[in-house]
Amino acid sequence: MGEATLELLEEFPAYRDLLWERVSSLTGIRGDVLEMGCGIGSISRMILRSPLVRSLDAVDIEPAYLSRVVREIPDPRLRTICSAAEDFEPRAESYDLVVSINVLEHVRDDQTALRGFARALRPDGVCLVLVPAHPWLFSSLDAGLSHYRRYTRAGLEALAAKAGLAPRSLSHFNPLGALGWWLNGRLLRRPCLPRGQVAAYSRFGIRFSRLLDRLNPFPLGISLVGSFVRTPERG
Repeated sequence: MGEATLELLEEFPAYRDLLWERVSSLTGIRGDVLEMGCGIGSISRMILRSPLVRSLDAVDIEPAYLSRVVREIPDPRLRTICSAAEDFEPRAESYDLVVSINVLEHVRDDQTALRGFARALRPDGVCLVLVPAHPWLFSSLDAGLSHYRRYTRAGLEALAAKAGLAPRSLSHFNPLGALGWWLNGRLLRRPCLPRGQVAAYSRFGIRFSRLLDRLNPFPLGISLVGSFVRTPERG
């Protein structure tokens, strides 16, 4: 189910582009980058578009995904690593940027994964995180994607603090998407998003989502998106 969803979003990339526009607006995409949970490389391509990126370590638990990434993205700055997020042990202070998009919800021990992100960051580094929001939205769609959880803002902040990360910014993203998730998952109990609906949203709904996201005054969205920095060490 997860691969089918990745393929669907690759076929209709407008939402991926909207998501990356929002995430990448939080900090410069530069230096040595760690992407946790690269999947089939949709975000990897976006990261490598920046000429300021020196290197990209793309990590995923699925060897088949990594083989595809290597085959389809012939960039000398790219290196792939096969590992689960909670098992990955980066060298301390080895990355300027850590990117984790729709990954932590798949990880049973998300606390350990976040500790790894904090350890990986250089002192002036930034960690970009996007996770599904609102536990009350958890539905058949989440179950079909092997999600363990959805997050509250306070819960994510507390989890990050225990891992040694402090939010520089944290907000909800895409309230229109939350409505669609509720309709398909909670009300209609569908196991996956309908292809026709994704196609229609990509064609007609993205502009409205972009505008609504900018104007949204409420703590509502399909996701939480934030930038985090390492917590100063206490002497």
